[in-house]
Amino acid sequence: MAGLRSAALPSPRRPDLSAREVGERRHGDRTRSWYESVLGWPTVPGVPPRLTVGVRFDVLDVPAEAGRAALERLGPAAEGFPVAVQGGRMRLLIAAGGADEVPGLLEWLDWG
Repeated sequence: MAGLRSAALPSPRRPDLSAREVGERRHGDRTRSWYESVLGWPTVPGVPPRLTVGVRFDVLDVPAEAGRAALERLGPAAEGFPVAVQGGRMRLLIAAGGADEVPGLLEWLDWG
């Protein structure tokens, strides 16, 4: 019976790559628009969106474990959040002047 197919089962097929690429581009466009419109950070064209070098921003340098925990706690809001990881440290890139707001924000969120 090997090699016989039931008429009820469709043949295997590859995923429609063009649909996936369209989805990635749409997500990339939304993310790029958010960086440019909300944060005022210019981006480089392409998927995934990348920030243009030389733009002002604050960096929060935290232990990588704490950075991961914070991003997990943010859930879907953390998707596409710009970070740099080196060794056991994570650097979270935030809007210029945002570092001054972090202590009050952590207190407000009861993240202590």
